Amino acid sequence: MLLVAVLVQVAVLYSPQQPSVGGLSAVTGLDKVVHVGVFALVMVAGRTARVPRALLLALTVVQAPLSEIAQATLLPHRSGDPWDVVADLAGCLLGWLLTRERR
Repeated sequence: MLLVAVLVQVAVLYSPQQPSVGGLSAVTGLDKVVHVGVFALVMVAGRTARVPRALLLALTVVQAPLSEIAQATLLPHRSGDPWDVVADLAGCLLGWLLTRERR
């Protein structure tokens, strides 16, 4: 499941064109929901695969701004968006909270 989650995240973040499903790319705010979702998915899948929580959190938090920098500088039909970084970090937090251990 972790491999699938990472592949989905990579496809969403690094495809040369902004991913679109029908006319859904025009829906306001959907992009942010997708960002939250893919980062939460990786966090949940990583915890399910027993990746240490601190390592997983560090990797996903670093990935958030790096993906936007890559979009802004390396992918000509994409643009970096600071609000996407906020959505990515919200997804990290959501995944963290969904997988936290009860004491």
